[in-house]
Amino acid sequence: MRERADAERNDRVVLAATIDLHAEARTGVPVSVDAIAARAGVGKGTVFRAFGDKAGLLRAAMAACAEPTMAHLAARSTDDPTERLVSIVEALLDLKVRHRRLALALEEVGAGSPFDATHYAWWFDTIRDCVVSSGAGSVDFTTHLILGSVRSDLVEHLLGSRGWTPEELRTSVRRTTLQLLGTPA
Repeated sequence: MRERADAERNDRVVLAATIDLHAEARTGVPVSVDAIAARAGVGKGTVFRAFGDKAGLLRAAMAACAEPTMAHLAARSTDDPTERLVSIVEALLDLKVRHRRLALALEEVGAGSPFDATHYAWWFDTIRDCVVSSGAGSVDFTTHLILGSVRSDLVEHLLGSRGWTPEELRTSVRRTTLQLLGTPA
């Protein structure tokens, strides 16, 4: 029982170290598993035993960041599918802005197609349900376009390289989402 408690504690501190180090990282400077293990006060082997590889660690860290947002969105209801969709997309964008270096690292780690990722499937299905309810056409393609507007590499490019503010990005994503649904922005 004690070993399990230690493993759970180690998982928590490793995830916290992963999230913190990515928040502190400069753009383009990768965060190593060695640095994460050192910050967490565990051996590198502990990280790999718990998460398999760096991609697994990044997925788990992003899932830990996303879980409260996803739970809030799942519990929230509104009769207006367009309003719900906009709130979901804005929440996803806010999550990616708040954890942009972690989200970008996850996209860059090359852990297979992002379309096969569990977190992508949840966001896709949730957004797709709203697109269906809104009556928009080309449901799957529209859903992918909406999700594409908040890709981490695009968010980083616009905020980092192009100098956009988070509010400018949010306004553009909102406007584009509404246009894709055929709703006046």
